[in-house]
Amino acid sequence: IIKAKAVPSGDIWIGFMLMQGAGLAFAFGQVAYRDWKHKNWQIKDRNVFSLLTMGGTLCAACFSSLLTDWSALEINPGQWKSILYLGFVASGLGFFLWNKGATQSNTGTLAACNNTVVPLAVICSLFLFGEIENINTDALLTLITGSILIFGAMIIGQKLSKSKT
Repeated sequence: IIKAKAVPSGDIWIGFMLMQGAGLAFAFGQVAYRDWKHKNWQIKDRNVFSLLTMGGTLCAACFSSLLTDWSALEINPGQWKSILYLGFVASGLGFFLWNKGATQSNTGTLAACNNTVVPLAVICSLFLFGEIENINTDALLTLITGSILIFGAMIIGQKLSKSKT
């Protein structure tokens, strides 16, 4: 739930469009993977994700080697923790489990789950990375309300799916 006091302008629209584009790409990829997996059920998910992980690592390594000023790079232990968490847990394990779940859910539930990405990221930031001290009551209530609405949409999607079968 977002409350705007005025119509935003400037860079916020670039960020908004990037988030919408990312959401569309994420949803397309999940539905495409789900459909592909139903046709290729004999291939194990871990084998597919091994290839995706190697491809992502190779791509990141190529861009990093070309675009990073390694002599000016200083990473502290907290940043290493974040990098390792984002690489292994959020990206690695998270996407594996998310797409595994996508193969076992209906489109409505999958669509509602896609909307959980931002609230889950905020919750992780607050509780895993200790940013809870920096949040005010209104922002926390907004997060809780939005999460309840998304969870409600997931329940409705499940019930509608069950009533059609």
